[in-house]
Amino acid sequence: MIQQFINSARLFWTKTDKYTIIVMLILIYCFTRLAIEYHYSDKDSLNQLLNNLIQFSGIFSAILITYIISKVFQIRQERLERAKEVIKIANKVTDFRRIARILANSYGFWNGKMKTKIDSDYQYLTFFDLHYWDYDNENKYPAELKELRSKYFEEESIPGADLYLAIKSFVSFEDKFGPIELYSQYDYDFTYTLEILENWSESHAANRLYYCFKYKRAAYKEAFDFTAIRKENKEEIEHLAGKIDSDKFTGKSFGEDLLADIGTDMDSFYLPRLYSLSYYNSLPLSPTLNFLLTILFLSILSGVLVPLLLTSLIIPLNAVILIANISVTILLLSLTYFMLKFKRILNAEIKL
Repeated sequence: MIQQFINSARLFWTKTDKYTIIVMLILIYCFTRLAIEYHYSDKDSLNQLLNNLIQFSGIFSAILITYIISKVFQIRQERLERAKEVIKIANKVTDFRRIARILANSYGFWNGKMKTKIDSDYQYLTFFDLHYWDYDNENKYPAELKELRSKYFEEESIPGADLYLAIKSFVSFEDKFGPIELYSQYDYDFTYTLEILENWSESHAANRLYYCFKYKRAAYKEAFDFTAIRKENKEEIEHLAGKIDSDKFTGKSFGEDLLADIGTDMDSFYLPRLYSLSYYNSLPLSPTLNFLLTILFLSILSGVLVPLLLTSLIIPLNAVILIANISVTILLLSLTYFMLKFKRILNAEIKL
């Protein structure tokens, strides 16, 4: 609950809140003066006040609880709908990774010297280290990695190395190489972490297929040997391409154009879309719900629980008067804050 207060304060504290705080301070001052001059002095009047607090707070809390529960069910339904699309696109990404696995394992497809050099001299260098580098916080990287990266950029005799590293990034990650889902055509409904999706999307790893096989085809013509890929592997790639997009790729023959188009679609649509859906499904409670939960907690505490205790226990009259005034003050401040923020809540709900 303490974290709930912290989240609510962070999410709703803006410049306009300064005016809200001023209004609430004025309200505290006015109520304190009134409570001192016109406070209840007999127990029957106090009991009536406490009963009124319980009734009002109970109704107000019930309304809030109803809204919060309905909103939570709405969010759950939206997440379930997104989860269906996440699984659908994740299966397409897995099919793309299967294509990457076939290319990575087609040893004759790659320039032999390049592949040997990358696998030996640059085995700890990833495509993300090259193309998703945080230049604003370079100090977080170890010196060895910086040196290795600089050495790579100075290389002149490793044709196709960027594509090789990009392909490896789809096959090998999270200390796994060639997991079981890459050696099957069954949809495992395998989902991906936000971290790896962000790396793939921001580094544009899939787009290296388009870059090498279409945009710079002439420059990379000697870097890859398509005849080294076996017939059954070509047929498997054609089948996987059809699974990714049956309308676009079914019946299309294996070749540079097919791989380039798959890489383009993966980079421009599937990976960004999957990251976006996964991100929204990972978000915590919205600012609105955080705020309403805080108001609900204060309303139940000051308007229901405390009055119930005061009417149930034998407490000196002066103590009852003091605690009751504090409860009324907290409840009034909560309601005032809610009213002043209500317009912002509505705006947050209708904002797309």
